[in-house]
This record gives sequence, structure tokens and C-alpha cells, in this order.
Amino acid sequence: TICAASGPVMVIAEDAHWLDPSSNEALGRIVSAHIPGVLVLIATRLSSLLFSDEINTVPLGPLSESELRRIIERNKIDLSDSELTTLLNQTAGNPFFATELARSSQLETIGTRRALLPHSGVPIVVQQALRAQLDRSASAASLASTAAVLGQTFKVSQLVTVHASVAGHSEIDEDLAWLESSGIVSSLDGDSYRFRHALVRQLAYDLPVRDQLRLRHSAVADVLLEHDDVSSALLGLHLDSAGRWAEAAKAKLEAAKDCRAAGAFREGSELLDRVLELLENDQADESSADRRRAEIEALELRSIIGATLDEKLYSANPLDRARLNELLEDHGDQASRARAVTRDWASAMVMSDLRRGGGLLRELCRLSKSDEVAWNMARHFRATHMMYRGNYRYAAPTLTETALSLAKLGLRPEFRASWSTADDPVSVALSRVPPVLWMRGEAEQARAVAEQAAHEAATIAGPSAAMAAAHVKANTALYYELSGNGHETIQLGGEIVEVGAGPGLAFWEQIGQLHQLVGGVILEPHPERLGQLHGAAQSLEKVARLFAPVLYLEAARGYLSQGLVADAVRSLDGAASIADETGARWLWAEILRLRAACAAGQDPVEQMRLLSESAGWAKRQGARVIELRALGDLIELDSTVMVDGSVVTDRADAALGSFPSPDHYPECHRLAELLA
Repeated sequence: TICAASGPVMVIAEDAHWLDPSSNEALGRIVSAHIPGVLVLIATRLSSLLFSDEINTVPLGPLSESELRRIIERNKIDLSDSELTTLLNQTAGNPFFATELARSSQLETIGTRRALLPHSGVPIVVQQALRAQLDRSASAASLASTAAVLGQTFKVSQLVTVHASVAGHSEIDEDLAWLESSGIVSSLDGDSYRFRHALVRQLAYDLPVRDQLRLRHSAVADVLLEHDDVSSALLGLHLDSAGRWAEAAKAKLEAAKDCRAAGAFREGSELLDRVLELLENDQADESSADRRRAEIEALELRSIIGATLDEKLYSANPLDRARLNELLEDHGDQASRARAVTRDWASAMVMSDLRRGGGLLRELCRLSKSDEVAWNMARHFRATHMMYRGNYRYAAPTLTETALSLAKLGLRPEFRASWSTADDPVSVALSRVPPVLWMRGEAEQARAVAEQAAHEAATIAGPSAAMAAAHVKANTALYYELSGNGHETIQLGGEIVEVGAGPGLAFWEQIGQLHQLVGGVILEPHPERLGQLHGAAQSLEKVARLFAPVLYLEAARGYLSQGLVADAVRSLDGAASIADETGARWLWAEILRLRAACAAGQDPVEQMRLLSESAGWAKRQGARVIELRALGDLIELDSTVMVDGSVVTDRADAALGSFPSPDHYPECHRLAELLA
């Protein structure tokens, strides 16, 4: 977008069929963004792409005979007209096939049939042509095979070392010159060459038998191990192909960590799949400490990465969790077991499984007593759990105390970035506090803690930086939604969308769009937006039930402001069913108050009963804002009604007098006017 602002931009993606998942996702985002001034050209052998609905497809068919003739002439290949006609009839209009057959036809008769390589992905007709060139020099073909193991592009210095270990000599100048003159490779600079085409390299790679290939890969791995800055992914590939499974698992595990740090979660997940396969294939002692440690680390990392990719948010493979818990129970220390329980707790909470979450919390507290970080997190999670159960009175001080305690510990950013669930425990803990403080009437403190959470999130670097920032912004957006600040909500939603634009973080992009929708409803609750919000709540109920009631309640408030009572009742039913089923009664008082509003003008007795219950619930929960709303509604209905043994006006006067920050709340101004 920034580049396009200064002029037209062309993005060209060649050979898109070889894109890795994250690059493919990034390209799809560029395409689907429809950025003005940007033209994207994609060349691929695939008949369709994941984002094919967003592009105009121009299929390229076979070239005509005249076009193929011109290509062969440009390559200065001298054939008679009849020879050229016979050759072109075999190529089906493919220019690469035609060029290779023409080259080979100058060397010897095309009809000479060579042993084919059925395991090779190179088409048969091209195998014939390329073998005709390579078979002219056995030593050069062997050198090409070694070079192919190094890659499409290779360095001569590495080729000399590797080929000497597998072929017994290191004099390669003559063979390399032969490969260059034959058009197999071309020089890039003094020490680098590249294969003319990927299929040429593929055939050269496929020539040696399996044992010879393993020797070559092993030799390349030994060369790479001599350098400190070697790519773990590249090293793991060669060790894996060499059959050195234990070393390959270690390298690929490091590569998976690098992928997590770069946001390349799909590649990281694939690497971890292979790590666990390699550990299973390894013939070493299954009880070895190194092997167990590697399996624990791989399962922990796959749990974190899987949670990022899975549409069900923090859920992860149950078999992984079971195996990890088994390993940790027998061999893990208390800190690692506590981190595993934390991930289980997060999964339970997102789906609003408070009963299971309570049991996990007890286990977490037991495991965390000797670790200050884990102990503070356990207490913080317990307070979070109580908040969702509707106990703001207990949750508010404990959440604040434990979040500030974590902030004061001075934990290193790299430790915070990898503590548990791919989220920074300090900034995320702080960001959970403002919504509760606001409900308690402590607006100034809520804003201060929100600012501190944002500051803490900005200090994180590494794997969790983006996700921690997004999580903090989402919790802060909830605080602004509860306080009715639509402008701030929309702005934060846009910032979350920007975080989600990174590869593998599409979930956060969706969350950001959701907060933008909520902010729009707060500012202008017209029926179309309200319908979208109700639908979003229904969708969210399937993957993150904990957060759906907030959307239902916001939709209900909007419907009531538009006089759409039946729609408001429908949204309230959605919120109430989740609260009843899961025990997540954190906004139950507001549900009752809005039900009373739906009954306005129809049944005053029922309306007063619901408002009295709402005020009672709010007081017990410690949700002072909702208590003021319910008392104000009761006074407007009947200022003489009794609530918990007191006249409603006396109860309201006492509630208003103990309210911490009355100047920041319209509920306080309204109640003061009613009492006056």
C-alpha cells in the first residue's frame, strides 16, 4: 500500500506452484486487498489457486509449430526441416521439451532408449533428452548429481569439498566447464553456478541410487555443520535425507522455532510433524533423556503453533496433549507441567468450560507454589475464572495485584515471549484488568492500566510479539466496548487487523474486524449492522463461546434503541443460554436489566421483578455500573418500590455515594438527576 501510494506497482510471482504456505498466504492477501495501483502477475502450473476467485486467469496453451521453430532457431540449434518436424510432433507444444529434444538430437539419435528413472518427477520425454546430454561424460554427470544435492544454485567451494568425499577426487574444473558448455549449468559469479532449469537439476539429482544420495546429503550436512550461521531448515533437510534421524530432529526443531518467530506457522507445523516422525524412527534408546526432552519440546511447540492455526482458537490436538501430559507427568519438572496445564486451561476457558477450567486451576496452583511467575499466573487465572463466574468483587483486586506483581518481576522479554501459550504473560495479564475496573466504577485506574498493558506489549520481541500485541488490543477493545466508546473500539479494531495481516495470523484479522463491527454498532446501531453482529455472535459461539455473550448483549442494546423488541429478545436468549449452560454469569445482571426493558409497557410487575433481580445480582457481583443502571430504571418505573429491604431511592443514594469515579459515567449523572 505504501509503495503504491507513490506510483503504479507490479508484483510478479513466478513458479507459484512452488510457493511455501506462508508466501502463498501473503500473496493471497495482496491479491484480495485490491490495492489501487497494484498489478499482480502470477505464473503457475496449478490449474487453480487458493485465492482463484480473486484473480483473472489467462490459461497458456501449447505453442504453435512456427513459434517453436523460432525458439529453436534462437538457441542456434541446426536441424533439417524434416528432423525439426519429427521433433516438434513429440513435444505437444511445450517450449522447454522442444528445446531439450533439439539439443539432444544433435548429440545422437533420439530413438536410442536409455534406462528410465520411474521415481523421478521429470517427464519421460525430457528424461530421454537430458540423459542424452549427461551420459556423454560419466564424471561430469556424477558432479552434476552432487551439485544437484546442494541445490538449484550452488557454490563451487562447497561442491569441491562435498564431491571429494563421495567421488574420491576434488579436481572438478574440467567437468564443471563441460557442464557449462553443454548448457547444464551457467555461471553466476566467480564461486556460484545455477542449473539452467529446475527439471535439469531434478534429473541430475535422481541419477544416483539411494545410498549414493544419502552419502551426498551427509557430506553436505557435514560441510554446513562447520558454519555457525547455517540455516537450521537447510541443515535439517540434508540430515533427514542422509538418514541421520536424531540430528535431523534436533535441526528441524530449531527450524520450527525460527518459523514460529517469523510467523510462518504452517511451515513450523509441518516441520514439527516430521520431528516427531524422526524421533519415532530413531533406533536410539527410547528412554534417553535427550530424546524425551526433544519430544516434549516438539509437542509443546506444536501445541502453541496448532493453537494459532486452528479455527477453534486455543484448541490443540487432543492426542498431543495426552502424550505431552504423560511425558511431563513422568519426566517433566513442575514449571513445564504448569505451562502445559495453562494451555489446557486457556482451551477450556475459550469454550467457556468453566467446570473443567476450575479443576485445571486447582492443579495449576498445586504445581506453581515453588515458581513465582507461575504462582502469580495461577492466581491471575483464578481471578479471571471468578470474573467469568460473575464475581467482580473478588476478581478486580486480585487481577490488579497479580498483573502488577508480574510487571514488577522484571522478566526478560525473551522469557516473557515464550512462557506459555505464545502470549506475553505480563502485558496480557494487565490487559485483562481494565474491563473489570470499569465495571467496578474505577474508570481512571482502568485507562491507566490499559496504557501500561500497551507499553508492556511494546517491549516484547520475538515469537510472541505480534500475538501479545493483538491480545492486549483485543482486551482493551472490550474495555472500550463496555464503556460505550465506539471510536476507540474501531481504531483498536483496525490496529488488530494490521497485526492479523501477517502470515499465519488471520485469526487476529477476523477479531479486529469483529471489534470494528462492534464499534460501528455502538456509534450507529442500524438494523443491518445489528443483524451482522447477531450473526457474528452465533458464529463465535461455535469456536469461542466465552466471548459470544458480549456480542449478543451489544446487539440487544442496539435492537432496543431501534424499538426492535423481538430481535432484542432473540439476542438476549442467545446470551442467557450460554450463561445458564456454562456458568459464565459475568454479565447476568445486564441480561436481566435488558429483559426488563423488553417487557416495558406490557407487564410492569414483571418488569420491576426483573430490575430488582438485576440490581441484586449486580451488587453481589460487584458490577457497580450495572447496579446504577438497574436502580435508575426502577426509579423511573416506581420510586417507592422496595429493593432488598430498602426503598429504591435510598438504595440508589447509597450506591451513588460509594461510586469511585462518578464524573466519568453517564449512569451516575442520570441517577443524580432522578434522585434530585
